[in-house]
Amino acid sequence: MNRSLSKLGSALMALALVSAACSSTATPTPAPATVAPATVAPATAVPATPTAAPTVDLTAGGILSQKNLGLTYSLTQRALLGGPDGPTTPAAGTTPGGCTKMYSAWYINPITTSAPWVRSTDLFKAAGPLLCYTPTVVGPASIDIPTQVSMIETAIAAKPDVIITCTLDASAFKSVLTAARAAGIVVVDIVCGGTDSLGTLYDFEYGYGDQDRGTKACAELTKMTNGNGNVLAVETSPTMPTQNSDLKYMEQACQGTNVKVTKVEYDNSDAGQGAQEVDAALSADPSINAIWTVEGGLPGAIPGALQSAGKKPGDIHVLASDLVPGTCQAIANGWIDETMYYTFFDSSVIAMRLALDKVQGVYTPTKDGIEKGNGPIIIVNKDNLPPEICGAATASPS
Repeated sequence: MNRSLSKLGSALMALALVSAACSSTATPTPAPATVAPATVAPATAVPATPTAAPTVDLTAGGILSQKNLGLTYSLTQRALLGGPDGPTTPAAGTTPGGCTKMYSAWYINPITTSAPWVRSTDLFKAAGPLLCYTPTVVGPASIDIPTQVSMIETAIAAKPDVIITCTLDASAFKSVLTAARAAGIVVVDIVCGGTDSLGTLYDFEYGYGDQDRGTKACAELTKMTNGNGNVLAVETSPTMPTQNSDLKYMEQACQGTNVKVTKVEYDNSDAGQGAQEVDAALSADPSINAIWTVEGGLPGAIPGALQSAGKKPGDIHVLASDLVPGTCQAIANGWIDETMYYTFFDSSVIAMRLALDKVQGVYTPTKDGIEKGNGPIIIVNKDNLPPEICGAATASPS
C-alpha cells in the first residue's frame, strides 16, 4: 500500500510541473524533482516445514506393532527407535522435529501374490514416513525374471536412493544391479541372492546363513525320521542361489548318515505346481518318508498334496520353510511337523534404516551382522505357533 501511494504522489507532482510549464513562458522550466524510490524490506526466506512426525505405534497395534511382528519386533524397534546395536538414535520421522528431507526407495517384489512378500512390502510402506522416504512397490504376480529386471531398470531411471529386491538369479541380475550401484544407489537383496554377491551386486543381504540353514535342516530331518530319511526336496528353481546353497550344506551336514535327499523338484513358487510334484514323486518312489520344502510357497498346499497321494497326517514327515497362516494350519493339523521361520521377510524396516544411514554417511554395522545375511532361524511347531502370524490356527479334524 505505501508503495502504491508513493507512486501516486510521484505522478501528481509530475502533472503539476507539466501544468506550470504550460502556463508560463517567462520562467525557465525547472528540472523535474527527483523522487526517491520507496524502500522495500528484503523478503525473509521461510524455512521448509518439516514433515510432521507420525505416531510410532509399536505397542498398541498396527502393522509395525509388537502384536503384529511378534518374534521379529526387536528388529523394527531397533530400526525406528535406535538401540545398542546398529542405529543408536531414533529415526528422524519418530522425533518431534520430523523429517527435514524425504528420500526415495523402490522395492521390486519378486512375487506380489505371495503372502510373505506382501507382508515384507507392507512393512516397507508403513515405515516410509517414519524413516523419511517415499516408498514405491512394484513386481510381477508370479516369478518372471525378465519383467523383474525391467522393473529394476525403471527404478534406476527414477534415480531413487535405495532399491530393494530379491536376486533370483545372480547372472540374470548382474548387469542391472551393477548399473544401479554405479549410479550411486544403495542396493539391498532380501534372501534370494546369498552372501556370494554381497559387496558386488548389492550392498546388504538380509536373510540367513546358507550353511546355518542347511545344517539346521539336516538336524531337524534327522530328528523327525529317527535318522532314517529319504527326503524329497522342493525348491523354487534350479537357478536360486540361496536354495541351492541350502541343499548343498544340508547334504554336507548329513553326509555319512542315513538321511539323504533322494529327489529334488522345482515348483517356481507355484503352490499348485508344487502339490502336483509332491503327489507324483510320492507315487513314483514309495520309499520317500520326508519332505523338505526349501521354498516357502508350497507348505500351505501340503495337506492337499498328501491327501491326493493317499496319506494321512504323520505318514510323511514335513519340514517347511517360512511361516504364513496356511502353514500354521497345516502344522496345527499335523500335516507339517515344523517350519524353519526366518526374519528376512520382516527385515524391511531395519534394511531401510541401515540403507538410508549408508546414503547419509552414518551407517554403523550391527554386531549380529543381520545386514550380511545372519538372520536367526526359529523352529516353529504346534507347541509355539506365534499368534501374530498364525492367528486362531488350532488343531482340528481334516
